[in-house]
Amino acid sequence: MIMDDDKNKIEIIDSSTKNSKISYFSNLICFIIVIIFSTMGFILFLMFPKSLTGFFISFITISIVLIYLWFQSKSQGIFRKFSISEYGIEFLMPTIHRFYIQWSDFQKLEITLKNFDIKPFKVYQLEFTNKTSKELFNFSILDFTSENINKILKLIKTYCIKKNKKFVAREENLISGIVFVDDLEI
Repeated sequence: MIMDDDKNKIEIIDSSTKNSKISYFSNLICFIIVIIFSTMGFILFLMFPKSLTGFFISFITISIVLIYLWFQSKSQGIFRKFSISEYGIEFLMPTIHRFYIQWSDFQKLEITLKNFDIKPFKVYQLEFTNKTSKELFNFSILDFTSENINKILKLIKTYCIKKNKKFVAREENLISGIVFVDDLEI
């Protein structure tokens, strides 16, 4: 069955911008650099009106800022969707092809949260296991917001219990090359 025919599916759509502290910090640094170089270009232009140094400094600064803003706005608001229903689980993300698995295709779902030394990077690995095969799907906090990830994990756990699938959730922390494994609270 195709999930599009299912009227009882639950969807979580995430197309919000990534308003992280890193993004704010990088934008602040870019703004400070623009102010410094623009002021320097303006002062040089006033001191040496026949010289093109001030013009080139201002032109290069504006060009760099426009390129930065283009790259910054290019990745904002990308459509990502999670769907779950009586038929299966589906992820739609721009970085990978559509991932869809039916409940009858697996007997065990193992979710592993991998925390790395690099903050705030977390990767969630979903391992769907059958007697003869295994399918993996990875997503991170760069794909969905933290609130939506918590909703997704709770929905998956609820449906696994409802569908009598074995559900395991654990957390792996990599600290100085050593992996610590704990149960993941969902």
